[in-house]
Amino acid sequence: STYDGRRFLVLLEPMLAPSTTNARVYGSDYIVVASPAGSPLGAVHMDEVRHTYLHYEIEPLVYSRGTAIKRLIPLLKSVQDAPLDFAYKSDISALLTECLIKSVEIHTMDVGIPKPQKPEANASRATFGKYSDAMGSYERHAETVRQQHVDLAMRQGWVLVAYFYEKLGQMEKDSISLKDDIGEMVYGMDVDREA
Repeated sequence: STYDGRRFLVLLEPMLAPSTTNARVYGSDYIVVASPAGSPLGAVHMDEVRHTYLHYEIEPLVYSRGTAIKRLIPLLKSVQDAPLDFAYKSDISALLTECLIKSVEIHTMDVGIPKPQKPEANASRATFGKYSDAMGSYERHAETVRQQHVDLAMRQGWVLVAYFYEKLGQMEKDSISLKDDIGEMVYGMDVDREA
């Protein structure tokens, strides 16, 4: 969509090396050039395309809160020794954006086990009970896997991933959109606690 003057464009280019994905941002245009894998299926690395799409969606929300983000600058001190790119150690907006994107990716990741299938509407009560138990077990396992990824991201220097992961979980329960809740996430952050 280009109704707001921005574009997200994915181009498939078979002449690139197989399984290559390259993303660029030119002003307000986000462009991803991907090459299918050399396998017979010819798959494209969708996780890289999705990551760039999240930048496209989240960056305007973060950058529109410029005055609120300035108060988060003390958090940069905590990442100076982390193995992060210099851009994330010197720009709080970039760090905040990447942490939020990583949190979204963790929330939506494939946890490696199949989700139980919901039974038909006319199934027995016992079948729905088994489904409910299976969903509870799936959710516990999925949360354990996701929490391991949150912990790993935090150890790597993405210091706001745990905060945003928790907030996104609450946002999901409250059925609020990210656009509506991002202001509260940023303005309501206890900077001293997160530091």
